Amino acid sequence: MSLRWIRTSGYRSQGVTYDLGVALLAALPAFVVSVATHHGLLKPTGISAAAQSVGSGSRSGAEA
Repeated sequence: MSLRWIRTSGYRSQGVTYDLGVALLAALPAFVVSVATHHGLLKPTGISAAAQSVGSGSRSGAEA
């Protein structure tokens, strides 16, 4: 069995082969776009830091 072609035997797939190469090729642009969005938009505007501080427990004032 090679990693490139995996034969699926589920109810919906009806024996259609799954191309792992196509899946990896589709995942690459999604990863590139997500990293570019983080470094080009979210990080410079401070949204990334604000999202990371949510729920960290570093609120000012007394905690109950």
